[in-house]
Amino acid sequence: MLEKRVSGSLPPNQPDVEIRLSHEVLNLAAVPGWDHPDATASKAYGAACCRPRTVAIPSDLT
Repeated sequence: MLEKRVSGSLPPNQPDVEIRLSHEVLNLAAVPGWDHPDATASKAYGAACCRPRTVAIPSDLT
């Protein structure tokens, strides 16, 4: 679908869906233990983010 939209060859009868994503920048200091091997802290934070359908991007990746 993306390739068709980019190339401009989307047929007129082809259904089209728009998806909007939002994100927040995660301060890793706010999640103590985020890098612990058992992943307890990072999984808990991730589960909390999934409830309202948001995504956090660690600040060292932005």
